[in-house]
Amino acid sequence: MSTSNSFYRYKIEDLNDISDSTFARRVSKAAQNNKKSFFFQVDEKFKLPQLALDFILNRLKKDDFVMTGISNCISFCKSIRPQQTVLNINTPEELSAFLLQKNNSELGLHNLLFSPQTSKDLKCFIDFEKGQSRKYHVFWSFAPYDQNIKNSLTIKEINRYGVNYNKIPGLEIFNTKIPKHFELEPVTDTSYRVHWTFSLDNSIPRISVIIPTYNNVQFLSNVLWHLINQDTQKEDYEIIIADDGSEDQSSEIIYSLFENYKNKVNIRFIYWSKKHPLRGEQQFFRSGLARNLASRYSASSNLLFLDSDMLVPPNFISTCLDSLETHDIIQFQRFHINQELSKSNPHYKSVDIQKDTYIEEANYWSELFFCKNWSDLPNYWKYTCTYTLGISKEKFLAMGLFKKYYISYGFEDTDIGYEAFKRNYKFNLIKIPLLHLTSYDLMQYNNSSSKRFKLLSTTAELFYLQHLDKEIFHLLENFYTAQKPLKSVLRDLIS
Repeated sequence: MSTSNSFYRYKIEDLNDISDSTFARRVSKAAQNNKKSFFFQVDEKFKLPQLALDFILNRLKKDDFVMTGISNCISFCKSIRPQQTVLNINTPEELSAFLLQKNNSELGLHNLLFSPQTSKDLKCFIDFEKGQSRKYHVFWSFAPYDQNIKNSLTIKEINRYGVNYNKIPGLEIFNTKIPKHFELEPVTDTSYRVHWTFSLDNSIPRISVIIPTYNNVQFLSNVLWHLINQDTQKEDYEIIIADDGSEDQSSEIIYSLFENYKNKVNIRFIYWSKKHPLRGEQQFFRSGLARNLASRYSASSNLLFLDSDMLVPPNFISTCLDSLETHDIIQFQRFHINQELSKSNPHYKSVDIQKDTYIEEANYWSELFFCKNWSDLPNYWKYTCTYTLGISKEKFLAMGLFKKYYISYGFEDTDIGYEAFKRNYKFNLIKIPLLHLTSYDLMQYNNSSSKRFKLLSTTAELFYLQHLDKEIFHLLENFYTAQKPLKSVLRDLIS
């Protein structure tokens, strides 16, 4: 399996999944996410496996893979190259059944994906891998901890054995806790629309400033004013706003405030509703997904992700363009404006950084903001944050965009930094302060450290499960220490 490949997971669970219309839709989604190949996954409960096999065979490309369970592996392996087939094994019983099959050795199958749910499963699979004498290529996949499953694996238990788990390169984990009705890749004219566009004639922007927003029209208008009043040519940049279902008339208000700039700047306003006409309510964290959506509309070769409450200086765009000439990942210093002053929505130049601002989590962020070189810091990727983050569009697409499985606050941007680190991208901290307009009411955790810790514990688990890197475990171990609730511990002991 090539590490340069990237997969779009194609699950086959019912007849609708093997229809031409569904396939066409998923081909489009794969392209939007820059996924090069399909990872077909046939559910064991699908009652017509031969239909699924016929569907796959008519569409299978050389870099695609097909995963099936023990009940279908013989028929699938006879029709599909062994190199493209992955057998998914969830329990020791399934492993035993596979090894006892009479024609097991004739299948030529050598890709096994272990997906243990309990400590017993994990120990059995580890013992098998140690003794299988390189006969099989063993890969690992872990689901998030589930308190409804007895002895469900925690991150600490996964790391207990000190194993270097090999994951399938280029395949995102499947977050089993995402409800089926959640829309992770919005479809135009169904759930989102481009509300309006301001554009300069014949302009080819060099950088796209992408701003996700939600019920934040007051701060957003101030941020836009600062972006429009830059010291560089307006042709050099475009602004793409991805409104994540606001209910404060952001689109209408922003349009009316800046209508005089209609032919003087490049601005596009995309509205992604949280009320899906077919799937229902979509009340979940979608900042990363909104950025992915906006990036589809980028007309430039560089992307700059910026939060809707960040004030920038007049030389912001020109500085970004200069830095991206020599670096792959760029970020700025960030200072929080005191909440009382923030309420007045001040201009950047009127804020006294010494008197009016502070650094949130100063012990952590000061290490970055005042370092000599970003990449000299230990685990320097961990500081990657989308309050402002610049990267070339080509490299952003190569990393697979923001991961779809982050449906609550935290680590979707750290994941981008880690992916960039693995590719040896060059990081640069620009020591020009950006100013954060502070409102505790707009924070998902309402400035509550305990609520923030709980949210981050959820996404820290996903971050580790995607990469299975021991360094991530040791770095974030604090988030994993109390992963199993006491009532689940007691239940597992006495039942």
